[in-house]
Amino acid sequence: MIRVVALLALAGFSFADASSRYALVESYDHTNFFDKFHFFESNFTTGNYNDVDPTSGYINYRNKEDAKKLGLIAVQGSEIFLGVNHRDVFNPKGKGRDSVRIESNRLYNHSLFIAEFTHMPNPVCGAWPAFWTYADPWPVKGEMDIYENWNLAQDNLVTLHTGNSTQLGNCTIDQKNMLNPVIASNCDVTHEDAKQGLNQACNTLELLGQWGSKSGGVYAMEWTSEHIQVWSWSRQRTPSDIRLRRPKPRLWGTPHFSAGSPSCDIDGHVADQKLVLNIDFCGAAAGSPQLWGQQCRNTTGYASCIDFVAENPDAFNNVFWKIKGIDVYRMESNSTESRHLSHDLRRHSKRRLHAPRHLD
Repeated sequence: MIRVVALLALAGFSFADASSRYALVESYDHTNFFDKFHFFESNFTTGNYNDVDPTSGYINYRNKEDAKKLGLIAVQGSEIFLGVNHRDVFNPKGKGRDSVRIESNRLYNHSLFIAEFTHMPNPVCGAWPAFWTYADPWPVKGEMDIYENWNLAQDNLVTLHTGNSTQLGNCTIDQKNMLNPVIASNCDVTHEDAKQGLNQACNTLELLGQWGSKSGGVYAMEWTSEHIQVWSWSRQRTPSDIRLRRPKPRLWGTPHFSAGSPSCDIDGHVADQKLVLNIDFCGAAAGSPQLWGQQCRNTTGYASCIDFVAENPDAFNNVFWKIKGIDVYRMESNSTESRHLSHDLRRHSKRRLHAPRHLD
C-alpha cells in the first residue's frame, strides 16, 4: 500500500481522485435510441384524461409505429429527431395535436446523466417541451425537471418535486448553493403559501442555460445520496472530460441547480427514476388562463391555447428535439477501481514515470 501511494504521489495525483471515478453504464444513441424507450400512448377510451395526458394537455401522444409513419421520430445520420405534427389543422374539440412522450425502459438510482442536444424546441405559444425524470408512485418517489418551460419563456426552469413526508421532512433549496436564482424554495408539491403555488415545488430559473437553442446544448445531472445537481453548457463549451467520457463533476464549478443535505433527504424523496422526453401542448402550464393571458393572447390573437394550437400547424415547424446522445454513468465499485489502479500503475512503471498522468 505504501508503494502504491508513493507511485501516485510521484504521478501527481491523490488516492481520493482515483477512488471516485464514474464509469459509463448505458449509452443512448442513434444505434439504439428508440429501442430503449417506451412510448406513452394517449388512450381516449377510458374516460380518464390522465390516460390521455397526465398533465392535461391538448395532445395525442402516438405509439412508436404511428410516430414513425407521421414523421414525428427519425434517426438522421448520427442524430435522433423527436418532433410534432406541424402539417395538419385539428379540431379544437378533438383529440389534440400529434406528439411523442418517451420514457426509458430502465429505472435509475444514483447516476450521472449527460445529454447532448443538437437542437432544442423553439419557444412558441402553446408548446411545453421537457427533459425530465420521474417515478411511480408520483410524487412519493420524486420528479426532477432538468429542462422545461412553456410558451414564450426565455429561460429554462429547473425543478425538484417531492412528496409530503412528515417523517423525512421537507426538502428545501438554498440560493447560496447554486447559480440559478431561486423562485420557490420548498420542494413539497403540496406546499402552498404566499410565495409559491400548489405543485410549484422548488424551482429555479436558469438564466445562463440553453433554453430554445437552435444549436442545442449539453445538460448534466448528478444524483447521489448527498445531492442532486444540474449543470449545462453550449456544445462548444462542454468540458473536455465530458467529451472524453471521463466526467469529473467536481471540476465543473458551481452547479446551476443544487438540492441536498442537510436540508433534503435525497434517498428518502427520490428513487427509481425514468428518463423522459416529450413535447406537450397547452395543459396545466402552457394553457392555463393566467400564463396564456400574460404571454400569448396579444402575440397570437387567440384567447385560447387550444384554439391556437389546433388551427396553426406552421407555428410548430421548429418545435423539435435533436439528440446526439444520452450517457448514464455510475460510480465504479472499489474492486473495479482496484483493477484500473493496478493496471495504470503497471503502465506507469513501464514508462518509468517520465511524465505525470491522471487516473481518470
